[in-house]
Amino acid sequence: MTKVGDRRSPGFKSAFILALVPSVIYLITRLWGIRDFPAFFFSDEANNVLFGEQVIQNGFVGQDGSLLPVYFEWDHQRWAPVLPVYLDGSTSSLFGKSILVARATTSLLSFLGAVAVSILLKEIFRIRAWWAAIFFLAIMPAWFLYSRTAFETVVATAFFAWFLLCYLLYRYRSAKWIYASVAFGAAAFYSYSNQQLPLLFLSVVLFVSDFKYHQMHKDELLRATLLAFLLALPFIQFQALHPSGHADHLRAIHSYWVEPNPFGEKLQTFAANYLRGISPRYWFFVINDESNQLPNQHLPNSGNLGWYLIPFVLVGLTICFVRFRDPAHRTIIFSALVIPVGAAIDSIEIPRVLAFVVPAAVMASLGLEQIYVYRGRIPEKLITIALQLAFSFAAGAMLVTALMNGPDWVTRHSPGSKEFAVKPVFEERLPELLEAEEDGKFHPLHDLGEQGGNLSTLLPR
Repeated sequence: MTKVGDRRSPGFKSAFILALVPSVIYLITRLWGIRDFPAFFFSDEANNVLFGEQVIQNGFVGQDGSLLPVYFEWDHQRWAPVLPVYLDGSTSSLFGKSILVARATTSLLSFLGAVAVSILLKEIFRIRAWWAAIFFLAIMPAWFLYSRTAFETVVATAFFAWFLLCYLLYRYRSAKWIYASVAFGAAAFYSYSNQQLPLLFLSVVLFVSDFKYHQMHKDELLRATLLAFLLALPFIQFQALHPSGHADHLRAIHSYWVEPNPFGEKLQTFAANYLRGISPRYWFFVINDESNQLPNQHLPNSGNLGWYLIPFVLVGLTICFVRFRDPAHRTIIFSALVIPVGAAIDSIEIPRVLAFVVPAAVMASLGLEQIYVYRGRIPEKLITIALQLAFSFAAGAMLVTALMNGPDWVTRHSPGSKEFAVKPVFEERLPELLEAEEDGKFHPLHDLGEQGGNLSTLLPR
């Protein structure tokens, strides 16, 4: 494989042509029928819109009186960072409250995350298959499912991708990219609670592993540290207003970490959870046992990444280990290893570790690049055309299958829950409930029903 940075990057016109097909396919497979699949619509998806509209209407003052809040009371005594509420509240105000608008906002942001991964491969790794990252993300079952929802974990993953891109641009292009890296890291940190510990761990690891490089750019690092401190003010403010906020959150989700169990037992549970979060079995294969979480979190008969990615990710992972001394390759390994840390303090569920798709897409693309390396006399353009056609067919088949069978998947896994497919509750019934609120406060997870957060519980029988 070529060394990082020693291949000439294609011109803008060539890059645009290479990226056009995967981008169009990605957007079609994210937006087509987005109101109909996934067939369920949880109150979690509605939360961002509701909180966004609420904070905008209140003059950007939060529920606890804080200005420009990023922490919201998700449920009674359960606070969580949800920066995407500002995006969802804005689009809802502009285009109306609807499932289409809520999900499309998140889905378009997921595309920007895919773009960040492809730019990282093009500008840092300089591989010919840089465009393939968009395709790989298009056909990963877990990402396919969640990037068509309005869950904040998708936005956090997109910000995480831009954080990695800007950090590696800082390492390979200009030290000034460190400011953008800090900004995107903060955006990911405040977008999803399970992203916070992984980002803190990764920041420490990158600081230590690239210490010599940081020393060469002390001025930029000092200013970036000051920027990080300013961006940490919302976290500091939240700690001051809610000293027990994080502990309350862990208690609300029934984390073993706050249970009166021996510390050694907690460490064992943490280790078991963490190992599951990086297990090939969890990511590539169908899990049909009690460890499989909610059925609606998965596409039926599909691993989270898909078994068909195994050879590509395996080759890419091997390349990263062989070239571990290179900052770009080891950064990808580090990012994959830290992602399950946040979820391991409770339990491994795909929304909590969704950011794993970013390093997985990088590794898969590095593996696919070997087809070009060992192509023999086969023209490079012919390989590119064949690969793009194959990827397009796979992505299209996944979309058609989901739209045709999606409602059946929900009712089969959740007997008697056909109401999951009834969407007007968010667009029609919910505004009536909001208008009826006398105190102006609304707690979606509590007020929308406590059985799985199913909005259909509000429908008249």
